Amino acid sequence: MDAVEAIAREQIRETLASYNHSGDRGRLEELVACFTPDGVLEIAGEEPARGRDAIRQRLTSVVADTVKAAAAPLVRHHVSSTRIELAGDAQARVWSYFFVITEVGPDHWGRYVDHFRRTGNAWLIAHRRVVTEGASPNARMGSDPART
Repeated sequence: MDAVEAIAREQIRETLASYNHSGDRGRLEELVACFTPDGVLEIAGEEPARGRDAIRQRLTSVVADTVKAAAAPLVRHHVSSTRIELAGDAQARVWSYFFVITEVGPDHWGRYVDHFRRTGNAWLIAHRRVVTEGASPNARMGSDPART
């Protein structure tokens, strides 16, 4: 691995962390900035949100629901086992597992399937598919795919 590849991988990891930290804190503008301007957020069972405005609109309801659901809402996304495959100097495929804890404890888990694109000096999410693989019976945010 050369320095250019190492830097690309670290920039991708930084975007992954920024997405989750921003989302957990309800900072939608920071989260939306993790996507390319024409980025797509695809959540299983829903119409894909295309473009930053649509992604912002889709996630605004998630933040509002989170605040309404608890007197002291807590959301913590834990991302692990990230695999990055670079395809040239401006494209990458990325797979990660996620596990979400809320104030009720373990909430839901699954994986992100991402396509990243280099945009200027940053690596941003061009397409994210969120696959929820399971959820606790008292999940506040996720839904168990077997129940839907």
